[in-house]
Amino acid sequence: MKGTDASLNLADYYYHILNTLSRKAKLYLVKRLTDSLLKEESAATPVLEDDKQAIFNELSGAWADDPEADMMETEIRNGRTSGKTRMITSFDE
Repeated sequence: MKGTDASLNLADYYYHILNTLSRKAKLYLVKRLTDSLLKEESAATPVLEDDKQAIFNELSGAWADDPEADMMETEIRNGRTSGKTRMITSFDE
């Protein structure tokens, strides 16, 4: 709700500034604002479920059948020391 209040306050601020413009300048500004709204409306296209999954995979860094990722997973699993005796090296030597 605060975002809406801030937007309205900002609109009031600009209204007082823009109110001093000539009629022609105001009409030009209204046309530009209307065109930008219509452009945004036409650019909004629905996203299909298959596209959503593809976008999610792309953004999350998931790759299907990536041999490098499989190799890294194997190295991580083999490098785990669970249940093994560790040799701790002293830094005082």
